Amino acid sequence: MADETRGNNQQGKPDARTRPRPSGLPPRNPNYRPSDAKAKAERVLQKVKPRHRTDTLFPYLMVRSVPGDSGGRPLTAPTLAWECCDIHLMPGGPGAFDFARTVLKPVAGQTYRVFVHVWNLGKFAAYGARVRAWWVEPGFFPGTAGPHYQTHYIGGAYFDLGDRDSGDAHRLIEIAPAWTVAANYSGHESLIAGVEAATDQWDGVMQPSTHRHTALRSLALGSGADDLWNLVSVLGSKMTAADQEMIITHGGVDRVSLAGAQTRGLSSSANPAGWNHSGVFAFNDDRKLLAGVRRVGGSLRFFDLTHIGTIPLPGSTQAQGVVVPDMAKYLPVYLRDVLQAQDLKASTILHALSIPAGGARVLRFQTSEQLNVLTPGRNGGYSILITP
Repeated sequence: MADETRGNNQQGKPDARTRPRPSGLPPRNPNYRPSDAKAKAERVLQKVKPRHRTDTLFPYLMVRSVPGDSGGRPLTAPTLAWECCDIHLMPGGPGAFDFARTVLKPVAGQTYRVFVHVWNLGKFAAYGARVRAWWVEPGFFPGTAGPHYQTHYIGGAYFDLGDRDSGDAHRLIEIAPAWTVAANYSGHESLIAGVEAATDQWDGVMQPSTHRHTALRSLALGSGADDLWNLVSVLGSKMTAADQEMIITHGGVDRVSLAGAQTRGLSSSANPAGWNHSGVFAFNDDRKLLAGVRRVGGSLRFFDLTHIGTIPLPGSTQAQGVVVPDMAKYLPVYLRDVLQAQDLKASTILHALSIPAGGARVLRFQTSEQLNVLTPGRNGGYSILITP
């Protein structure tokens, strides 16, 4: 045997190899059989139902699009994705968050604090999570920047959330810095929020109908003598070549008591006056058709839907609509004619819709790349809350 030093033994003396090196393969064992443990494990796993992320030990971050939203996607009709209930504005200046002071009608040139209500519905806490906010031109934001829309970064914040059973699973997070509305804009801009963590990543697509990490508030307030003509004209100009249809509806809106928020210290009033507060109203499902625009052949046609109920299919014997040569110019004109009104002031629209004194209504514009906005597909929308 050739000695080979392998280090010192327990006696502190050089240890030498006492056995020859193995050479070749071990002899074949005729009784050897491969283990079937892997196959058994695969059969067991096939019988186990896939678990939803909320049932695993990971966070499940989201920003709600509507009250009661639990993160299931895609959102389907009649749920709307652009009237986010978790994005709030407050006037600039010091002070705690106050639902009774939140703003729905920002003014160009002024500065507002941005708050996002973030949630974790997972079984594990979210540490070092991040929320960011952007603003985008009013219209039917498709979820990605393009010729009609450029996202403008406002700011962000880092935060921690407990798991869903901890009592700390949701928080109002303030974005820093505050948002100053550009002086050359109208204050009707849409707001976008996105939330993510290292353990629950977001792919950056700003489409709330398919992504729970993001939310969109495309909602303006028109009250009293406010003239909505220019805003409707802007919305008309944002119908792109990819959009096949626009549906205009109006629906009910109710005041919501903030007594619970007042008890929790999040509101200085249980019933604040006025409507310019994103925390004091709730939409209902009382939706009625007003008008529609459909791409027929090479042109857009406008339809009064107050009587026929739906846009006639091509070749139908029903009215074939009015050709719209310029959506920006004629959409407000045709909408005014459908309402049989003199103008598009908020008070005039409420009167035309026969809304009782003190009541409010929400006017919705929804575009779709499909021939029916109730079918799955990429839809966009913008809402105008009309109040006395």
